[in-house]
Amino acid sequence: AGALKANRGLQILDLRQNRATDRSAHALAAALGENSVLESLYLNNDSWSSEEQRNCIGDDGCWALAFALAEGHAGLKVSLINNRVSDDTKARIKDVVGRRIR
Repeated sequence: AGALKANRGLQILDLRQNRATDRSAHALAAALGENSVLESLYLNNDSWSSEEQRNCIGDDGCWALAFALAEGHAGLKVSLINNRVSDDTKARIKDVVGRRIR
């Protein structure tokens, strides 16, 4: 996440199947406050990925990313497909950031 703060040219960051957790999501959310060029952040898990490689981001990490988007990262889209985000949080997140988190 620290490199994301300094990198001004990165537009797509693909962290699928990278063992990311809620703690990782909080670190990324903090870094997003200092990066305005990132357009896509992939934290999803492919259906074929092994369980030990999967990201495990839950409601807490999803909210951290949603608030980072709401605070001024208008163009960024985040994918959390096949993580541990509850259906209730998914529905409530849409009220905050629309469809920019899926």
